[in-house]
Formats: sequence, structure tokens, C-alpha cells
Amino acid sequence: MFRYILQAGGMNLPAPRETASTGTGPLPDHGGKLENGIRSHPRRLSWFRIGVVCLVLLGVFLPGTADAAWYNPGWAYRQQLTILSTVTTGTLTNFPYLVRITDPSNAVFANAQASGNDILFTSADGTTKLNHEIERYDATAKVLIAWVQVPSISSTVNTDIYMYYGNGSAPNQQNVNGTWDSDFVMVNHLHETGATQRDSTANNNTGTPMNGVTQGATGKVDGADSFDGVDDYVTAPDSASLQVISMTLEAWVYMPGTLPVSGFHRILNHGANNSANWYQLSYDATGLTTPNHFHFRWS
Repeated sequence: MFRYILQAGGMNLPAPRETASTGTGPLPDHGGKLENGIRSHPRRLSWFRIGVVCLVLLGVFLPGTADAAWYNPGWAYRQQLTILSTVTTGTLTNFPYLVRITDPSNAVFANAQASGNDILFTSADGTTKLNHEIERYDATAKVLIAWVQVPSISSTVNTDIYMYYGNGSAPNQQNVNGTWDSDFVMVNHLHETGATQRDSTANNNTGTPMNGVTQGATGKVDGADSFDGVDDYVTAPDSASLQVISMTLEAWVYMPGTLPVSGFHRILNHGANNSANWYQLSYDATGLTTPNHFHFRWS
């Protein structure tokens, strides 16, 4: 499985589970599974991936209390979600934080709309609505995966937000483009099973799988794409938003074993070699014969 991020400014910001293959032509296939995203400007701090692990594995989704004001009487339920201060070494601002709930007993699955459209998030005051994108909501499988743009995540005190649900007449509460601000150039979650990989940003950098890419594979957070190691790739038309110069490339890679083709395999590529605004993240698979997970970072 693959995950990578391209971020301008040379800062490291893990991007759980986004996608994007960019460029104007085919990429040599890396073989395995891919998740990625592209960012155009740096945040000052990173380690979001660690934060996600803490949030999910430590079970810090806590029932809400009556301390904060209620968002709107049309919503019958809410839960308080606590982000531990230990997930970052400094303050994160307007950060798209991953909320993943897989506890089958969580009340959201029995009380939200079947589509999850009534789910919304607020800040700790209970009333200030936050931008969010729901990547997946499945009340039958008991899975909620959402990205919430949290105004501030502290490294010294825990950060609380609220999740509201239980309004059968509410329209879709998501603000997908607003969740990924102008710092993000391309965000493709790879959860689609059709041909197009949608971009969650306003840049509309959609990707198209080529030569039989297997969609719907199990990814780090949700979906992923699986490549055959020969000629599979995902392509997106070039655009002005992809013309970044200073950046960080980062990838989480699962390679199942010996690839059909040895040598260098590109994970992300933009433009022709040595052309203007050309960049590439690749690895040499020569000599690797057993399944391995890799974490690559280049600035």
C-alpha cells in the first residue's frame, strides 16, 4: 500500500490517505497500493500521522457533556471528541484532522441519516460549525471516516470538538473544498471504485486510473489503489496549481514482494525529466524479495 504527500516549503506533514498521480504521461508502475495527497504550502508542525494513531487506538471519543451550548435543536445527539495534546509538538492551525470511528456500539450508526448527511462538527463551544468532509460513512459496516478542519490543536492541552447527528431532515452538512484550504493542491482519497479519482480541493485535479489499476484495495485509513508493478498508473492533467517549486514528498509504501520489473519505480512524478517544475519520488526495488512497508520522505 502507498501513501504520499507533496507539500511546498520543505516541511513534513503526513497526509493520511490522500491520492494523486500527476503529470502528462504514464508513470512506471510501483506495484503495491497507493494513497496520497499534494500540498502547496507548509504547516509549521507535523506528526499528524501519530495523532491519528493516538486518536483511534486510545479510544478518546468521549460522550459529550452539557457544558457547551447546543448547536441547533434540530440535532438530537452529539458526542465530544477529544484530541490528545501529545499528538503534536506545537500548535497546528486550521488542520484537517482525521476522525475515524469503527466501534460498532457507537450511537452515531443507529441515529444518523443513512447517508451521514446530518453529521456535522463544531468547536469546543458547541456552536461554531467546522468544515468537514466525510470520506466514508457506512452504518451497516459501522465505519465513519471524516476529515475535520480544526481551528487549533494544542501541544499543551487537549482539544475538544463536538460531533452532532440525529436530524432526519437536514441537508448535506459537508464543506469538502473548505476542509482543504488553499495550502492543498490535490487531495484524492482513493476510495472510488469507478474510473475517476475525485479531487477534494477546489483545484479539480482529478485522477484517471490506467491499464487496469485495481481500485477498492484496503488502505492505511480507508481505500487505496493496487498496482501490478508493470504498467498500471494514475494520471491527472497538468495544471497551474501543480506548478510547485519548494515541497516535501512523503510516502508510505507496501510492496508485496518481488516486482515483475526491477529497478526504479516512480511513486509520484510531475513533468518530464529536468523540465521546469519537474519533480519525482521513486525507489529502487532491486533485491527486495519479501513483503515490506516503507516510509519515504524527501524535502
